Amino acid sequence: MPPRKRQLNVGLTDEEREQLEKAAARMGRTLANEIRHRLQQTFQDEREFDAVTRMLGRDIMRLASEVDLTSGGTSGGRWYDHAEAHAAVAAAIAQWLELIKPLYSRGEPMFDEISPGHGLGDPETLGRTVARLRFFKQRDDIAYHIEQEKKRREQGINQEKADKAAKRPHQKEDKT
Repeated sequence: MPPRKRQLNVGLTDEEREQLEKAAARMGRTLANEIRHRLQQTFQDEREFDAVTRMLGRDIMRLASEVDLTSGGTSGGRWYDHAEAHAAVAAAIAQWLELIKPLYSRGEPMFDEISPGHGLGDPETLGRTVARLRFFKQRDDIAYHIEQEKKRREQGINQEKADKAAKRPHQKEDKT
């Protein structure tokens, strides 16, 4: 038996409600399920990641967005649609990580100082291994979401064209 659900009155601005309704429609959810999903995702993120790691995730998303905006995102493409934009995102992330690198002078341990019993090895090998494991675990999910996003963009572009066409005044040909 599913857990009992209780009603909760929450005040939202018209803009917030509209954003939620659009997101729910885009994802094929009811408004209540969209709100529940977003809450559950937030709680899961808070359980899995500390505040600094969550901030890094948002920073990476913003870097990808900035690359989209500066690399011709007006053509409708995203960083994952083009090899050059993908390379730009990778470079931006690498640069960002370099900029926020911990200062070892503050007494934080370096990889060389961690005992071999921890099994960490060198940072490059560890990083590549973690990334590969995560990728193989998620690759079907990533591919699915990329395809869904492309479909949503196409639908949005088609809807936008239809909306513009509907707003144009209908002109009749003058046959005189």
